[in-house]
Amino acid sequence: MAIVDKPTPADYPAIAVIARDLLRASDPSEAFDGTDLINTIEAGHPAMVIREHRSTEEDPAPVVAFAMVHDHARGRIDAKWAVRRGDEFYIAHAARCLEWVEKQARALGEKRGEEGFVIVTEVGPSDTIRAEALTDAGFAKARTWVVMDQDIPARMREIHDRESDAARAPRVAENVRVRTLAQEEDRRAAHTALEHAFEDHFNHFEENFDEWCERTNLYAHHEWDRDLLAELVPEDGSEPVVIGTLMTSWLPESNTAHVEYLGVTREGRGKGAAHALLDAFYALATEHGFARGELFVDADSPTGANLAYEKMHWRPDFRKETWHKEITL
Repeated sequence: MAIVDKPTPADYPAIAVIARDLLRASDPSEAFDGTDLINTIEAGHPAMVIREHRSTEEDPAPVVAFAMVHDHARGRIDAKWAVRRGDEFYIAHAARCLEWVEKQARALGEKRGEEGFVIVTEVGPSDTIRAEALTDAGFAKARTWVVMDQDIPARMREIHDRESDAARAPRVAENVRVRTLAQEEDRRAAHTALEHAFEDHFNHFEENFDEWCERTNLYAHHEWDRDLLAELVPEDGSEPVVIGTLMTSWLPESNTAHVEYLGVTREGRGKGAAHALLDAFYALATEHGFARGELFVDADSPTGANLAYEKMHWRPDFRKETWHKEITL
């Protein structure tokens, strides 16, 4: 009889395999080592596994499913869960995962003193059995996202060629400067820039600085000194103004540099800050030996952001969906 249990470090490889197989259902080439999931568990966020039967010291029971929740921001709780692909009891295990997710999410919402919030989780567009389980649990599709990839060596060759042909360069204002985050005050500036950049996005939930730092530290192989700030340097010599930021994570198992967030404030738009941040990202990835870039972009955005990235030679790879469940306390 399957049982719900707390995960132990011995379960981490099985959790990573189940999560990897979920990703590969959308993209067979996807590599994944589970670092972000393990970081979430190690940070103390609620997590569980479902085992085939009760474990003993001599007979550790196999893990067939896992779930975890993260208090993302006021009004939003993220849920990550997966069931072993092809399991004959998939729907039953999924129902137990999602029942547990809602119970934990309600406890987190009550602790915050909220009147309501949304639980957010992901689905591959062709993953009908996962969508069925979510529908049964009261979730509904909210948005579609395009996963895009980039040939970083090709972009670096393009940047090099621009040095002899300025007409090929994107229009970036002369007083836009990009640098890496050096100290805590830079982190605060990056957080503020992202809050302003995404304040009008449908999926934005206000997140304070400490919450944002804690969540950022869960990214796979994250390094603060590999994140980027775009600044506008005033002509009068006064202090530079941060107008954008690009946050990263690093996936050595697939040689991938991932853009977690790229945001430009209203004040910085139209000055080429996004181009400047991406060029710096390509150089940073090359410096650390990464050849593939990856980012997610909102396919349903009225701004047509995915088309803008395609013009910058980002290629659509596959799609995924976010599903929401509204909870009232």
